[in-house]
Amino acid sequence: MNNISNQLINCPVFVYHHIKPEDEYMMFSTTAKKLDRDIQTLLMKGYKSVSLKTIFESIQGKNELPEKSFCITFDDGYECNYHLGYPILKKYNVYGDIFISTDSVGAKTHPSIPDFIPHFSWEQALVMQNSGLIKIHSHGHCHEPNNEMPSDLFDENVRTSLALIQNHLGSTDIKAYAYPYSEFNAQTNEKLNDLGFGLLMIACWKNSKEFLKQGCIGRIEADFDIDIMDMVEAFKCLSKKSFEK
Repeated sequence: MNNISNQLINCPVFVYHHIKPEDEYMMFSTTAKKLDRDIQTLLMKGYKSVSLKTIFESIQGKNELPEKSFCITFDDGYECNYHLGYPILKKYNVYGDIFISTDSVGAKTHPSIPDFIPHFSWEQALVMQNSGLIKIHSHGHCHEPNNEMPSDLFDENVRTSLALIQNHLGSTDIKAYAYPYSEFNAQTNEKLNDLGFGLLMIACWKNSKEFLKQGCIGRIEADFDIDIMDMVEAFKCLSKKSFEK
């Protein structure tokens, strides 16, 4: 196992989605209190916050990640990320990378989804990005499994999303993409590489040495019911096994 994979194994990348009050259904959700406790615990244990840009630079050999580091990401672009998540990241001066489905930016309702979760606006996204702590990236234009899309539709989906982000927020230092539902294949990776994407976010147990060469970075869901340090160990174990494939 090479130095790059060893560094990645020891840098858990957490993915959060919805932040809400605790109720009986917390799958893909957490509370503001739990997010705060997760970050506070990691910092107290000596872990350093890094951004995806720092991870990308380590893969390129431009730096080495701190021995104990972590990365916070959010998927989908929910408004609660702005109202609840962003203030917590600012409180601890912690980086965050947010992946948005651009067809839902600013939407508060959806005609065919009764329990639709409101999404933050472009103006709110710009406020976060201008802080220097947050970077906004593509989660595709529509939130659908990418491995099931015809090649031309996948291409259009990604290009549309990227153009909207650049038009509203400007160009970013790196091009990162998070696959909806972590559904992908070598062909979608190749297409994204051709479009200039250097980091492709997938579930950590789906990664491999070959996918890493295409820029795949593993993440783990920050489960509401599991202590964050147990999630650190789970990430390390699953990532190590993935790189042994």
